[in-house]
Amino acid sequence: MDQDYADKFLKALWIGTGSVPKCSHCGEGIGSEELLARTCSLESHVIANGQLQWLPSQRIQVPALSEVILVFTRHIECLFRSTRYIPISHVWPRQVANAQYQGPRDGTSYTEVVRIIREIPVQIYRGIASSLIEGQFEIWRDYLSVPQWKPALKDRIIQAIPQIFERAVRTVAYLPDVRADDIAAMRCGASSYEVCRGISNICNTKWFSRTWTAMELTRSRNLQIMLADFTLLKDHDVQLSLVKELQDTWSTEIEKQGNAHATEQMVGMGNNLVPWQLGPLDVVRIKVVHGFQTEFGTAHDVLARRCVTLPRDFFHALLGMLRTGLKESQLSPDTEEALLQVGRRCIRQGDFSPLFMIPSSAQEELKSSDLQGHGFYDLSTFAIGTEILPPTFKDVRFRSGNPIIQAEHVGKVQHIIRVDWTKRAWYVLSVIISTVLSYTGLDVDRFVANIARLYAQEPEKIARHLETTDQMRALRLKLKEVQGQPVGLQDEKTVWIAEAMGLSNLSLENKYHMSPLSPMNFVEAHGGSLHLGGCAALTVVKCRKCQQEFFLRVALLEAEHVVLNTEAYRVPGLKYQYTTIRGAGFLLTDKRVVGRSLWGSSTCTCPKFADLEFPLNALPLPHSNEYPYGSDSTSKECHYLKLEKRIKFGRLQD
Repeated sequence: MDQDYADKFLKALWIGTGSVPKCSHCGEGIGSEELLARTCSLESHVIANGQLQWLPSQRIQVPALSEVILVFTRHIECLFRSTRYIPISHVWPRQVANAQYQGPRDGTSYTEVVRIIREIPVQIYRGIASSLIEGQFEIWRDYLSVPQWKPALKDRIIQAIPQIFERAVRTVAYLPDVRADDIAAMRCGASSYEVCRGISNICNTKWFSRTWTAMELTRSRNLQIMLADFTLLKDHDVQLSLVKELQDTWSTEIEKQGNAHATEQMVGMGNNLVPWQLGPLDVVRIKVVHGFQTEFGTAHDVLARRCVTLPRDFFHALLGMLRTGLKESQLSPDTEEALLQVGRRCIRQGDFSPLFMIPSSAQEELKSSDLQGHGFYDLSTFAIGTEILPPTFKDVRFRSGNPIIQAEHVGKVQHIIRVDWTKRAWYVLSVIISTVLSYTGLDVDRFVANIARLYAQEPEKIARHLETTDQMRALRLKLKEVQGQPVGLQDEKTVWIAEAMGLSNLSLENKYHMSPLSPMNFVEAHGGSLHLGGCAALTVVKCRKCQQEFFLRVALLEAEHVVLNTEAYRVPGLKYQYTTIRGAGFLLTDKRVVGRSLWGSSTCTCPKFADLEFPLNALPLPHSNEYPYGSDSTSKECHYLKLEKRIKFGRLQD
């Protein structure tokens, strides 16, 4: 293939001939302002399965594989009505991406680009035909199906990509950096190390790293995985994504090891990914395919750390996950303002998650940009899970861009107490018991209510547990013994209190995690990330009406002197996966958010509902994670996570 032919081929494919194409289904012309859909089949497959049903608009010779690609052009609605098609979700090879964004250039050699564009789709089609679909079908693959050098038409097709994937008979995700032996290791490795190696090698695939492919996964009702050798993954439920199998197998290995951190170190987490670092992909997918609205915050968690070639692709993918009715072209060219536009639309629709995002103004202070250690999960901006219960009052109006919601006033911040949350769970419990006792004294009901709130539990359940086991009186005696003793002790009194209240065992229902965790283990494993690590503090909040004081664990977004004397609010009725009912709230000054509270329920019963203008000034910006997981790269820019011993087994990827 000479350079001149390659250049002409790409111009014909990505620009066109200038003539009006005719729809292969209805026969009508497709106007310049209409949306076309191009799909492909193989001539050999069509012949083997009977006569040609539709007339192709183009035939592409592939001499190296002795094949001819048939290209069909239709109105997009004609595509949905006329044929079975399978979109291919994949990461573009670097050479093809470079050619796409360089545009047509005289003297530029696109020989290798044309080889990839012609040959890879043939191999993918053959792989599907050999084991997946009987009869005729077509594939939609973006660098064959989208005129890349025709911007106006390309933009219209991009807007339709979520619908193209959602309405397909199924999606095939092509993962050229995952081999059959990785799957075999995950499913039946001879040792835990082999199983975890397989899991992490699959997590390292570039397909999980991209914004577009994440959105395509969430819009696909049936998803089939294709491996490097163009074979389809067997024994895979197409109604579940590969993420589910990775997570389930990983959880089994954690149970075997008895410790998540030990399992993570086994695979050298930081150089290699583990399933939780992929973010809540399945949560979004389940909501999307069942027609439910995905929360802005959860979609942001999924996309903000993933990689894009063009920054605006983030908004294409974000809007593809949400059901806002907005198009990327309607958004401001300024990223911050565009995020606010989408966030305000979600709030109007009853999604309050933008109110609980950590604003971009606080990101620098948090110093929580451990992109390597967090993978593609954005733990520093939302990370509180999907909405379980909606807010009681959904009606919202806006004033100068700020939402006015009905909120519950909790009280005024009186004191801030710093706790070293990085210490072991028993030390933290000892500090909390001592601190709470200094405020409540031996009032057992108040003590139980405050401890429950700090461990994301419901006081009524702990009180009921104590009464059922006849330990309420004994608890008061133990608290009297504990008063004044040095903190940090895991002595028999602290152990007894934790066991009696259900904090160190599984007697209380675990509402937050699939695997069994005691409240103490939950706080140790997840409380830090939910409260932004070292930004967490105990605050004492005082109700203006009854003058009672309550402890809240809060993620501080400003210095202590700024947070002191601010007002605490919560949203009635609202519950996310990792918050308590009525526990999600925030600390506000007149002009900005200075703290986030997640477990702030069960304070007093004073009626304190009022209209609250929320200062929605800025939402967190996306920040792509470009670290090459599975590589031996030790670039200083990416080398945040330091383990004394790393097991590097990931393969080099281009």
